Amino acid sequence: MTKEDVTALLYIRLSKPPYLEELIGLVLEGLELDVSRLQSTPYSRLELAKAIGATTLQELDESLREILLREVGEVSGILPGDYRGVVGDLLVLQDLESALVDPGRLPSQYDFARACGEGDLNCLIKRYVEKLRSSMEATGEEASGPLSVVALALYGIFVRYALSWKKLGIKQVWDTEAAFNELVRPLGGAGLVYYAGALSRFTSIASLWERDPAKYLAEEAKIVNETSKTALYFPGGLLNLLTHFLITRYYESKLLRVLVSRRILRVG
Repeated sequence: MTKEDVTALLYIRLSKPPYLEELIGLVLEGLELDVSRLQSTPYSRLELAKAIGATTLQELDESLREILLREVGEVSGILPGDYRGVVGDLLVLQDLESALVDPGRLPSQYDFARACGEGDLNCLIKRYVEKLRSSMEATGEEASGPLSVVALALYGIFVRYALSWKKLGIKQVWDTEAAFNELVRPLGGAGLVYYAGALSRFTSIASLWERDPAKYLAEEAKIVNETSKTALYFPGGLLNLLTHFLITRYYESKLLRVLVSRRILRVG
């Protein structure tokens, strides 16, 4: 397949509901999601039915992971070779999130993390972005826009956990702002503009975390999604759209978990 063919197929996948914007709205309204809503929507992603119909949190988590990996595998199978490294690196996002709970996990799994001391999250962020930059530049496309969106999603993940620790009265042992300031400078060009323009919006939603973490997550997804659409989706190009697609699926999984777990916990 040509790059243009793959780009068109990614647009088609993104055109099938439920859309990320819809999931954001449902979370903000305090609603749930069930299979009937999915089945009543034309052209919806029926492969989500297993996750949406889950009866336990474990079943939900396993289903969401299975669905994500299957779709990513299908996309990887049609990508030109230089783009497959980008997919693998972007999937690391979820493991970086886990590293905030257990910082010792990553060094044994990923080459980019082995140069960092255990628990050195500033180093992990820097090394990860360097590796991702290398993968993106290997495609021959401009990387500053996609990198800016990934950096923004990373910032959202780390701020979310910093707010959690603050709420629990745990002292933060790493400097989020310092780590991400180091990311901003090398982005350059339009990437720097997109990243810097969205950062202030995180400050405006910080107080929401203590009242309702689920709604905070939805607002975070909204910030990243709107930035990603402006920086990547509308300009187009395979690297842009591939990055937007994977970031979108990351947040969709997070919000689907919120929506379905509301029903599971209410029934249970």
